[in-house]
Amino acid sequence: MKEKKKSKVLKGVCVFIVCIAILAVMGIATFAIVSNIGKQNLKQKATSTAPVLTNVTVNQIENEEKEEEDVLKEGQIYYNGQKYQYNEDIMTFVIMGIDYMGTVEELLAESMGGQSDMNFLAVLNPHEKSLKLIMINRNSMTQIQRFATDGTYVDTVDAQITLQHAYGTGGTDSCEKMVAAIDNLMYMILIHGYFAMNMGAITTLNDAIGGVELVAMEDIKHYGTDIKRGETVHLLGEDAFWYAKFRNQHIPGSANARLERQKQYLNAFLQKMKRMVKEDMALLVDLYKIVAEYSVTDVSVDEMTYLVSQMIGYSFDLGSIYSVPGETVVNGEYEEYYVDEEALYEMIVDIFYEPIMEGE
Repeated sequence: MKEKKKSKVLKGVCVFIVCIAILAVMGIATFAIVSNIGKQNLKQKATSTAPVLTNVTVNQIENEEKEEEDVLKEGQIYYNGQKYQYNEDIMTFVIMGIDYMGTVEELLAESMGGQSDMNFLAVLNPHEKSLKLIMINRNSMTQIQRFATDGTYVDTVDAQITLQHAYGTGGTDSCEKMVAAIDNLMYMILIHGYFAMNMGAITTLNDAIGGVELVAMEDIKHYGTDIKRGETVHLLGEDAFWYAKFRNQHIPGSANARLERQKQYLNAFLQKMKRMVKEDMALLVDLYKIVAEYSVTDVSVDEMTYLVSQMIGYSFDLGSIYSVPGETVVNGEYEEYYVDEEALYEMIVDIFYEPIMEGE
């Protein structure tokens, strides 16, 4: 079984590289064809119907009265007296950073899922030509499903969302469980795919683009890394890894502070990668080869081709990165992050819905 899983990963890498090479030879027309196939496949993978948001705001009574006056179509809601339509052209992907240094093959061999320490949604909006990231605190309290070591379902409990990934083998099953938990937290928005990467790939991935430069938000002194808050640093090697990964568990709210660093690092990394890919598309092959053995995804080659073609022209900056709102509560030895449901609802309406004008 493990040999089959290994060959599947290697086959995926080879197919991707061959396809990129073919596209480079055959040119823009072929790229467009493959890209369009990928777009259609992604649309079909998402849930067939738009989510139905349950109003949790103080305006709930007003909204219910509005709904009685006006029959809402699929994907429509009332919020604060305004009618909205879900933007079904948006594509949303769950991105996970798994707390494991080795490859996926090694993780599967150990039969341990590993916790999903870094979680966010990548939201591509073709109407605005924008990319937005929604960061989810690892300690966000939500319903997760627990399973025995043989895969048998045990129960559903309220717990930190990071734990959901661990109730699987570390492969596809763990990812699918995480996607379900995140989707439940986010009011069942449409999810088009997922990408999970073991944190061990960060150092090599970072160095493949020559590192990133930023102003340090915190002092990071850990395993040879010595970064001072406020200084401009060029992150290479282990410094990049610990800047994104380190948190002092003895300090309350450390997960929140790390989340802010991760937002800063992601912005710096994506901005630099975007500039470099525009100059040399072959860089994508190098980056894919780096992350392939450390990652699990349900995004195919044609789908990835479409996404890359879109994202290069999309706007993105630090203001495009959001955090699921809430507050941290220390419960014994552990931190629990309680999501502000009203504020989250408002964020989802703002990002995923568009206002409908009178008469439409």
